[in-house]
Amino acid sequence: MRLCVTLWTGRMLDTDAAAGEEWEYRRVGEIRCSMRALIVGAGIAGLVAARQLGLAGWSVDVLERAPGPRPEGYMMDFFGPGVRAAERIGLYPYLAQAAHRVRAAAYVDVDGRETARLDYEQFSALAGGNVLSLLRPDLETAALRALGDAPAGGIHLHYGCRAARVVQR
Repeated sequence: MRLCVTLWTGRMLDTDAAAGEEWEYRRVGEIRCSMRALIVGAGIAGLVAARQLGLAGWSVDVLERAPGPRPEGYMMDFFGPGVRAAERIGLYPYLAQAAHRVRAAAYVDVDGRETARLDYEQFSALAGGNVLSLLRPDLETAALRALGDAPAGGIHLHYGCRAARVVQR
């Protein structure tokens, strides 16, 4: 696969954490190349990396030891920089679709008595009004769906295998 990569340079315009990071980019050139990537691990980071490389025109193979996506996992909250990053790379619609509506999180002791409670409406307001709560398997499924944004045939998932060694040719 031949592609053209556009090179950019950037500088931060605003470092105020409350306002978010703002960058200014300037095009500095292009290179024509044929790029391939091997990603070991089809977890969230591996799938998102594969998607981003696929969108840039790379041919990507992803190796995963597990026989398929993992069905278990924990709850994660995306807000602030996490939401902005998901928006910037186009994952936000997939995450929003998979998100759960959480009203509160309660902490309990060994006897099952509530020791602390977090009201998610208040948490959301403090976090800028946009909190996405996702179970890890739902996040992985959203990342798998987002692979479809890359050109067809550019990303190949291989479950049930592992890399024994890599030889560059």
